[in-house]
Amino acid sequence: MCVLVPVIIACNDRAMQAREAIDGSNLISVATASASSVAKGEAKVSGTPDRASTPSPASRFSPFGTVKLQPDFELKGQGVNIDSIAFWEAPDPADTLMFVTSKKNHLVEIWKYPFENSEQSPIEGIFGAASVNGIAMDQPRNLLYVSQAKDVSTIYALSISSTPPYWELKLAFGEPDLGSEPNQAILVHSKDETWLYVSDSRKEVHIWNVEPVSLGAQPEFVGSFAARAVSSIETVLADDYYQVVYVPDENGRTGIYAFEPDGAPHQRNNTNRFGGEEVFQSDAEGIVLYTCRSAEGSDTGRGFIVVADQRDELTDLEFFDRRTWEHLGTVQIEGVWNTDGLASTQQPLPDYPLGILAAVHNDKTTVGVGWDKFFETTGASCAGY
Repeated sequence: MCVLVPVIIACNDRAMQAREAIDGSNLISVATASASSVAKGEAKVSGTPDRASTPSPASRFSPFGTVKLQPDFELKGQGVNIDSIAFWEAPDPADTLMFVTSKKNHLVEIWKYPFENSEQSPIEGIFGAASVNGIAMDQPRNLLYVSQAKDVSTIYALSISSTPPYWELKLAFGEPDLGSEPNQAILVHSKDETWLYVSDSRKEVHIWNVEPVSLGAQPEFVGSFAARAVSSIETVLADDYYQVVYVPDENGRTGIYAFEPDGAPHQRNNTNRFGGEEVFQSDAEGIVLYTCRSAEGSDTGRGFIVVADQRDELTDLEFFDRRTWEHLGTVQIEGVWNTDGLASTQQPLPDYPLGILAAVHNDKTTVGVGWDKFFETTGASCAGY
């Protein structure tokens, strides 16, 4: 039996091995973010100056090549043509929920820990007749944002709790046209605001300040920005520590582009791009963040950016150093291919002491693997970070 507190105190062999892999770093619950962006214009919100290029410090992670991991579970739910995933980290880890959007039959699957044989009644009946696509969790406020494609083009804010049916519609908002596959991310802004980024098929990212939503008020539209260099956009990721929004080039294989919260290019070593044809063989789709934590539980700025290369054989999960953008290696989950969405939780769970990385398999199932397996297999470590 595991005793779950901010640091794992006692557990099974898997937990002990995981603790050795992390080497003493605190395993406090971490809210992960995925991102979308917003503000009309070529690169930034009007009137915002360009930032100076930030040098990249030397990486402290060692490249690990290509490794394969066996999945811990695979879930086939009620959704048809599933797409994106988000976790809600409950106060009691045993109440943790996983949400999976379904584009074709307009619902969101709900899975309760331990996930296998634990599908709940879905979120449905509030969506129009259009693809239910993007999803992002505002963990501190227990708010789930779900975006629906044209011709509905609406973003729904739902309150989440551990009491069935687990959700309640709070309000809805949006643009006239979010395109065919809107996706989104949450950024805790340095201005003590929470910004929601929502992508559209016109290669634009739209930004809302969603601070008022928790009070039942409509969010404030901040603006939009255009990512002109990419061939198309679907997913986005936000990094609170560095205040960076990442946009993968979905179809062009040119890599991942980094932006300031307002849409100005975020540069390191005189570029705001990393990855590219030397890394990606197919579409760059899902993107998540793994953060290294100090013994006190604070974000150290170290960790990984993980991007799904949507191959038709096995999906390549490309790992990049969060600080330097160096490509560290590729992880393949056995039997998983044609991946759209990724999601991560670092909340310690009874059978997953370092949390879970989840991926969509071929629009049909959701697969999960414990982060402890990754650390054991690759030898990567947050030690000293």
